[in-house]
Amino acid sequence: SEGRAKLLDFGIAKLLDAEDAAADLTTRAPITPDYAAPEQLTGAPITTATDVYALGVILYELLAGRRPWMSSDLPVASALTLLLDGDAPPPSRAAAEAAEPPVPAQLLAGDLDAIVAKCLRKEPAGRYPTVEALQRDLARHLRQEPVQAREGARFYVLRRFLRRHRAAVAAVAALVLTLAGGLAAAAWQARRAGLERDAARHAASREEAVRYYLTSMFRSSLQPAPGAQPVTAKSMLDRSAERVLKEYRDDPELAGKVVETLADLYGALGDIEGQAPLLEAYLAQVGAEADPQAVALAGQKLANLELVRGRVPRAAELLDQAEVFWRTDPARYREQRLEGLYVRGQLLRAQGDLASSIATYEAAIRERTAYSGHDHRETANLYNSLAITLTGANRIEDALAAYREAIAIHHKLGQADDLDALIMLGNTGTLTYRRGRIREAQGILQAAYEKQRAGAGDSAAVAASMGLSASALTMLGRATEAVPILLEAADMAVRFTGPASPLAVQDRIFLGEALAAAGHATDARQGLRENLSIAEKQYGEAHILALRNRLALARIDLASGDARGAEAATRALLPGLRALLPAQVAWLAHAQVLHGEALLALDRAQEAIAPLTEAVSAREKLLWEGSWELAQARAKLGDARLRIGDRGGAELVAQAVKALSAELGSGHAQTQQATAVLGRL
Repeated sequence: SEGRAKLLDFGIAKLLDAEDAAADLTTRAPITPDYAAPEQLTGAPITTATDVYALGVILYELLAGRRPWMSSDLPVASALTLLLDGDAPPPSRAAAEAAEPPVPAQLLAGDLDAIVAKCLRKEPAGRYPTVEALQRDLARHLRQEPVQAREGARFYVLRRFLRRHRAAVAAVAALVLTLAGGLAAAAWQARRAGLERDAARHAASREEAVRYYLTSMFRSSLQPAPGAQPVTAKSMLDRSAERVLKEYRDDPELAGKVVETLADLYGALGDIEGQAPLLEAYLAQVGAEADPQAVALAGQKLANLELVRGRVPRAAELLDQAEVFWRTDPARYREQRLEGLYVRGQLLRAQGDLASSIATYEAAIRERTAYSGHDHRETANLYNSLAITLTGANRIEDALAAYREAIAIHHKLGQADDLDALIMLGNTGTLTYRRGRIREAQGILQAAYEKQRAGAGDSAAVAASMGLSASALTMLGRATEAVPILLEAADMAVRFTGPASPLAVQDRIFLGEALAAAGHATDARQGLRENLSIAEKQYGEAHILALRNRLALARIDLASGDARGAEAATRALLPGLRALLPAQVAWLAHAQVLHGEALLALDRAQEAIAPLTEAVSAREKLLWEGSWELAQARAKLGDARLRIGDRGGAELVAQAVKALSAELGSGHAQTQQATAVLGRL
């Protein structure tokens, strides 16, 4: 009545004349193919899910600037093939490839990719049941709440993958399913399913995809529903690990394959304390009849674990043995050699040879890119490890660039919220922590460990991010909040990496510092002394972890009024820290500041100027201009200069007060101490 056309429906038009329909089907689809759901092309029933599919296409077009399908000019047979068998790229990937996308690709990865994918699922039952359900999920995304599209998405992808490649994955699937029943038939299936890693590229990538989906599914299965009893996947693994070596002792080749699979599943849990004994037991019982490739691979995997546990000499021995075998046929064992380069880089870093570690990772990235391509999970992992080593070498900007490269690869793969990507996010928080941006680092690290924990449960990576995040809380004057987090992080580190691992030792140092700052000096001293005993027994008195532990004890002495003891302790630490330069320049600066503070407390301002000047110079090179640690060193140096009559110290202190107020707040103890110095003028 208003003279305007109104669209009542779309995407479900059908020709009423059967003869015309039959004729048209031989040339063109009788609908707009780019917006048509699969059931419209196959003659299946049309439901509300068909409208949801069309809405998903429109949403895709709004976000990415193009349609997922470009089939309008195709014959119906080609359109059917494209719509029924093809997989549209995620909107984030389409946007990344566009010159001027409507929405930046990084804003699409994750929730919006998942929402669109749910709309465009081939089976109507897999889509949103109503348009209102789609609307509610979009509203959740806008409110930054969890979206329903993410729930079960991996299982949906896995089901479609298995349907397309059922022949290739039947044996692997049988292995995983039979784990619950005890591995009775799994080993035989594993032998049939075992693909040589030097097979054709297509077969290798297919095996990799299967392994990735299965380990992801395994991680997800460990998260119990609210109020439900925890599932027993780890217990199942533990029992299987106990049985496998005994049951397959007479078939060492088969035992090697099953051990490799179980070790990978332990790896999916991040359970080093479960994974390492399995590999150790296997290597202890192998004889001349064992598969040498399986033995070398088990040794290489164990070498990686020994590094995490802080057993560097044993790791070097195992890795050397594996590399000897890979060199017998470098072309055939190219994949294994690349995995070995990843471990070699970690070993060199643990041995303090940062330059060689960096060179090893750079070479590994070049070879991995040539073998698997740039946009590959293993390439991202190598960039991540390179960034860690660059951080240790104080090449902060280079490290940041490497982290960005690693995270960008995960975005391109549509895996921005996967566990590996979240761990890398935590590592960027670590780098931010190292640069002195404590407030920013605390937020990044907390978000990283909370997401990791929600998606995959407790792990060593969670314990690392928790520890650093809580340490930042201590620095921000929130030690009372930090203590319970650090208690949990330290316990988690022990569970997953062992009591003497570098991670466990570091988290206990953070805990001691937080306890002292929260007013529990006695408990802090006791814990740090016990921790020092563990660190020195495992790594020696000259190791950075032992020196850091002693530095934490010296700080407690100074805070408790024992300036003489703190001065003697820090003076004794300086030669050991200088011997570890340039890698440990940041910790040398920490010790110099504490030494200067102790000297000031003893009214020895002239002696304090030298260590404080050196600390300021080091922190100016390492940290950003607004860092509270740089401001702290300047405040102490300014105080020392004022005490010997140098009025130029006032400018340093005033500069420090401004930075401390901005980063820590005017009520923080460091800010108040610096302000009190100005008050004496």
